[in-house]
Amino acid sequence: MRNLTQQEAAARARAVRDVSYDIELDLTHGEVWYWSTTTVRFTATGTAGLFLELDCLTMVEALLDGSTHLQLLGNRIALDGLQGRHEVKVVARCGYTRTGEGLHRFVDPADDRVYVYGNAFLDDAQRFLACFDQPDIKAPVRLSVTAPDGHLVRSNARGEETDGRWSAAYPHALRPREKSAHAPLNRVPSSVVCRPMNSAKDSLSQMPSHHRIVTRSPNHMCAISCAMTCARSRRAPSVVRER
Repeated sequence: MRNLTQQEAAARARAVRDVSYDIELDLTHGEVWYWSTTTVRFTATGTAGLFLELDCLTMVEALLDGSTHLQLLGNRIALDGLQGRHEVKVVARCGYTRTGEGLHRFVDPADDRVYVYGNAFLDDAQRFLACFDQPDIKAPVRLSVTAPDGHLVRSNARGEETDGRWSAAYPHALRPREKSAHAPLNRVPSSVVCRPMNSAKDSLSQMPSHHRIVTRSPNHMCAISCAMTCARSRRAPSVVRER
């Protein structure tokens, strides 16, 4: 994976504005990989140095404005020469990790159940979606997740489940910038967790072992807060629907 330099980040920040993301994750395809579909909308200023980043197993398709096919070279999708408003849709097979970056999947030996959480720390967002992976390019986000039967999805924005798909929007950034008292969000949601139904508890001492492991790692603070939110929201009928 090619790392982003300070010069590249500065050039890209000048080359793009008014970014938004629609992210769809399908986690129902086994223990190795999952589908990631990202629709990125943005305004290009015409300045050189514009590209998306994606660190995936296989990029199936990337379309600019619904017609022009784009190529993935290493972990970059070049967008040089663009000006004005555009849309890029990227479909990819991404791999779960076991080391905390991107979308981490873990089978807890305490209960033999599967837990998944997302970590977009530093440049790890590109491990599960196509994005301008730097924190100063902020954007509203709409996220939807299709999870295996019997699993519950939660993030740091309240969502809802419809026809087996969980979805959430990050509302402070979804309002027009000039009408909002809040700054736009960073390029991805801070945390997302997929866990077995009714598995989290409010007490850290009563959590399965993976939840306790997560609390010992400073880089996983987003997952801690999300897991605790899951535990408390389990008792709210308006948030969690028993299956």
